[in-house]
Amino acid sequence: MKNKKVIFEHMSHKGEDCIKVIFPYDPIIIKIVKNFKFARWSMENKCWYFVNNKRDFKAIKNKIETVTQIHYIQKGDTNSFDNDLYKLEDTYDPFSEYCSLFISYSTKDNWFARKINDSLISNGVKTFLWEKDALHGELLKEIMFENVNKFDRVMFIASENSLKSDACHYELTKARERQDKTWKTVLFPVHIDDFLFKVRKEQIRPINKREEYWLNILNLREIHSFDFSDKVNIDEPEKFYKAIERLLISIKTTNVG
Repeated sequence: MKNKKVIFEHMSHKGEDCIKVIFPYDPIIIKIVKNFKFARWSMENKCWYFVNNKRDFKAIKNKIETVTQIHYIQKGDTNSFDNDLYKLEDTYDPFSEYCSLFISYSTKDNWFARKINDSLISNGVKTFLWEKDALHGELLKEIMFENVNKFDRVMFIASENSLKSDACHYELTKARERQDKTWKTVLFPVHIDDFLFKVRKEQIRPINKREEYWLNILNLREIHSFDFSDKVNIDEPEKFYKAIERLLISIKTTNVG
């Protein structure tokens, strides 16, 4: 929290002088801002804002400063902070109708992971895709553990590649443990081949991981997996996008158990 600055910047909204509140996704800051009835979410600008007046400015400023620093940008000042740290795509729409997704996949299937991730983002879904969102310089397992537990659900792209991946099974195990603890279905499998349903326990390697991996596979089989196996043909993109429309219905927050 110490390293997360909140940006206050002027913006014009419907002819009024307003203050734009910019920050990377953080549930604590979101809760603070939402508690002020004068604060509004702008779908167009993908940010929180409020009409600029001394009373409201002071109230929200004092509250945010109890948890983190505020950086105030004067009108016309475009060089006072690193824009890359606060891209609008990194903000979170608190009114999104969809649950957030950590996407677990094999790097050998990244062509599909990128495709589905881009489609989800374009529909307002908050996602975590390793090659796009993982920070450098952090321990790999810490990144996986943190985000498996941070996001609403873990979308597991099931394939022969992912089900033979130690990293993917680590994420599956942590998601399964979270399910056991919360009694909620965290895993959301989608499959791009039939390996999930055909693999047998005695085929699993290495042998010392067989029991763990088999429990993960059985757990996935208990959940109705979304079938993308016949919808990834680049010559038939309409199949894929129709599947995405159906997928979005399944990940609405109202359908999350």
